[in-house]
Amino acid sequence: MKNKKLKLKVLITALAVTGVAAGLAAYTLASSVDYTSYDAPYISPSDISIAGDYAFVADATLDKVYKASLADQGVKGTWDAGRTVNGVVANGTDVFALSGELDGTVTKLDANLKKVAEAEAGHTPVAAVVKGDKLYVANRFTNNVKVYNTSDLSKGGEDIEVGREPMAMTVVGDKIYVAKHLSEDAANDEDGTAARVAVIDTTKNNAVTQIRLTNGSDGVKSIVASEDGKYVYVSHVLARYAYPTSQLDRGWVNTNAISVIDAAADKLITSVLLDEVELGAPNPWGLAINGKQLVVSISGSNQVFTIDTDQLMKRIEDVKAGKNEKVKTVEAIADYLPFLDGLRNKIDLSGEGAREIAVADGKAYVCQYFTGDVEVLDLKTSAVTGTISLGNQPEANAVRTGEILWFTANNTYQKWESCASCHPEGRAGSFNWDELGDGIGNDKSTKSLVYSHRTPPVLVTGCVDTAEQNVRGSVQSADYTEEQLNCLDEYLKSMTPVQSPYLNRDGTLTKEAEEGKKLFESEGCVTCHPAPLYTDMEKHASAIINDEEKNPTWEKSDMDTPTLIEVWRSGPYFFNGCFKTLREAVEASLKPDSKLTDEQIDNLTEFVASIGNQNEYYGVEQVRSTSADGTEKINALQQGSMINSITLKKQLDTTQQAKVTFTLYKKDGTKIGGSEMTETLKADMKVGDTAKIKTEINVPDSLEKGDYAVITITDAADGSAKLATDLKLVY
Repeated sequence: MKNKKLKLKVLITALAVTGVAAGLAAYTLASSVDYTSYDAPYISPSDISIAGDYAFVADATLDKVYKASLADQGVKGTWDAGRTVNGVVANGTDVFALSGELDGTVTKLDANLKKVAEAEAGHTPVAAVVKGDKLYVANRFTNNVKVYNTSDLSKGGEDIEVGREPMAMTVVGDKIYVAKHLSEDAANDEDGTAARVAVIDTTKNNAVTQIRLTNGSDGVKSIVASEDGKYVYVSHVLARYAYPTSQLDRGWVNTNAISVIDAAADKLITSVLLDEVELGAPNPWGLAINGKQLVVSISGSNQVFTIDTDQLMKRIEDVKAGKNEKVKTVEAIADYLPFLDGLRNKIDLSGEGAREIAVADGKAYVCQYFTGDVEVLDLKTSAVTGTISLGNQPEANAVRTGEILWFTANNTYQKWESCASCHPEGRAGSFNWDELGDGIGNDKSTKSLVYSHRTPPVLVTGCVDTAEQNVRGSVQSADYTEEQLNCLDEYLKSMTPVQSPYLNRDGTLTKEAEEGKKLFESEGCVTCHPAPLYTDMEKHASAIINDEEKNPTWEKSDMDTPTLIEVWRSGPYFFNGCFKTLREAVEASLKPDSKLTDEQIDNLTEFVASIGNQNEYYGVEQVRSTSADGTEKINALQQGSMINSITLKKQLDTTQQAKVTFTLYKKDGTKIGGSEMTETLKADMKVGDTAKIKTEINVPDSLEKGDYAVITITDAADGSAKLATDLKLVY
């Protein structure tokens, strides 16, 4: 489905110019609206599980589970979850579907995909394993594993806390290994920063230990155990964040790895690089075992690698025994790019976006997220032997194209990394990076890019005016056209915050967060973090800027005020990632004379952690203006400028038609010119659709500091119902 664009001519009501603003320029009386819809029924297979003669596939965007025959590679049935399907596990004649986000649900289906039972899960259930008569489900954003009885999904044990973002699980004997996506360390921790694997003892149903991966491990995607249960393998990015980002050669910024864990001792043995000296293996994702073969999908380059595990372990043992002249210690294996030379067998895929893998009878079945099918590989001959088609895939529109570009490394220098290597899913990673725009030695935390196009300037120091400029500056080593760069912009602008796990299941604030909201206002947090964007888009001195312990290396400059939207997900916190927890960051941000009790700080943190786009049915994406000298600004007022466009996005489902009003005010609240621009948007906009109001609004030369503009979005029927918090742009 291609982009749809409609134009509608409208009149803008202009009230008489009052004496207060005599001599100021009036608004133009006409505008046009371009509507763009990115709605398309994409098929996005992300997980797969095989039982008997059938594969069961989870579709993340069409909200389905497919049943496909391995014999004739045809789809034999579907089940519609009515919400995003994050994972699927087949066990005998049972199929367990994991769906939803804040409304996470686990559903038991029979082999014909008929619902048998259903139960509430945590926030975003993503992985599950069966152990005996128990089903263990990992909930990504509630950081726990829930236990169910497989028979009827009744509660099978207490919830098990495992730590930040559990993503995948595998069973060895009485233990379950839980791979976690991101590090829980402070970015400047003296012991380094790395993701971990939690180990659950199923006889006690608790997490008994945490296995720390090699320093720099992040973006963990999958985990699998060897057939004999001796070893556990984990796929992830291995970042070289201690170095300035001056080059990409030889994995200077990011490498890509498999970590090997000794299952008997629950100890990390080492991490092994999948890359070659002059060619990366970007963003390893799915893992599977085929006898003595480890099968790895390489998402960023659309490949599958197979590795002989016996030979791999022999090479590691040779290092331990001092028989490797190039690598003297097991720990040094993680820094030696040629270690797998001769052991990697590469298979190129025909599709795009390799994700999880399942293996049966010597064949690998690889989910291809963007192509919308499952590719079949013969692991003995390393040949592609077929494709399981899940339906007709629509043509990629601008947002989908941008998403593909975000996750691919095929256009980047030697395929070392994709955009997702540092910003998984467009969010924050775990590390500080020493980028070169402000010299050497000033490490900065990786920011989430949610709403980055709405909240200029960008980067920690606010040293780049717009997100568009930063996108182009960040992909200089990639061969992208301006059209492709525009698609990257559209993908980033399409991202909306995931509902916070700190909310009630129905999306409302908890009692504690309601109390915290009052404190957010009374303590003055709202001054720098006003709704709806929760940033004033200004630079301020950080609370720790002169703290030699928390900030020993930075120059004492002001920092950009970050948005607090989806901040629950973006730790570690502050410009140098010095705080592990959001509570620490909130407490450090309080005024020196604050008298808040511990309970009140907890409540304030609960509110901050809850901030998203609740009740923001529409949002102002960008207000673009041009000054007399041609300088363009986004979401900012300029003296003597022309506001050329106001772009809005429908963010949440509502049947209420929106009316948009733009008004300029003096700092004392008096309307400038006594004029208003009012636009009624079309009624059938879908969630994700944008409306670009193209107009010519003259901003006076006499604009003074403190003057401001307000954009209100109300119900078009009578204007009484707010469909979004007013956006205030202050000069």
